[in-house]
Amino acid sequence: MDFPNVDNLWLFYYENSKLTEFSNIPIPNEQVIEISKNFAPSLTIEGKRFQLTPSAKTEVDMYQVMKDRTSRPTPSLSGMTFEELSSLLYFAYGSKQMSTGKSAMTKRNAPSAGGLYPIELFFFAQEVEEIPDGLYYFDSPKNEIVLFDEQVNYEAVAECYVSDDPILNKNLIFFFCPIFNKSIFKYHNRGFRFVFMEAGHIAQNLLLIATGLERQALPVCGYFEYKVDQLLRLNGHDFSCVYTVAVG
Repeated sequence: MDFPNVDNLWLFYYENSKLTEFSNIPIPNEQVIEISKNFAPSLTIEGKRFQLTPSAKTEVDMYQVMKDRTSRPTPSLSGMTFEELSSLLYFAYGSKQMSTGKSAMTKRNAPSAGGLYPIELFFFAQEVEEIPDGLYYFDSPKNEIVLFDEQVNYEAVAECYVSDDPILNKNLIFFFCPIFNKSIFKYHNRGFRFVFMEAGHIAQNLLLIATGLERQALPVCGYFEYKVDQLLRLNGHDFSCVYTVAVG
């Protein structure tokens, strides 16, 4: 097999992360469970906490939501309720108790390879009822949000983007940030693929829920990684932002 030119990094990585009969197979589940203990289910972040209050039941035609979903800007900034924010977070990536027949276990509202959940979700909020503007972390296992920086304003967030047109007038700007090693330790190079897929799973949930709530949602990739990582206090190497979505 001819190896690709290393100048084409995407192709070099793709070829070297394919699964073959000679690939490193995922480690046994017993080892996964043991190694997983080194990773906390959520980050330890200090700040004021708010418990989510998602809508108990929403009468929405999912087929209509799929037809209506489109990426579009928001003409003007208007208020958002805390219940809307709660519904977006909970149904996109919140945790729920599920019965396995023998016992109950915690799952999230998005799939994850091996149930490892490497994605951490942060967001900037403005003009949301009941909470201050600022940077938040979504503690998914507890279905809580944590306000960890109330000093960050829209201008500081906008500086992280090539252009602020896509995020203009949005109440929420979500940042999808994987801890790469939470997937790579089990799946090796393929685990790097998986974190991007999982960010996409969560983002699609978010886009559809926003559409059902009659909100505008827009995926945005035109941002400077190092600036976002600095804003969120991430090391930018094995913990970094890979995707953003703005909702308003």
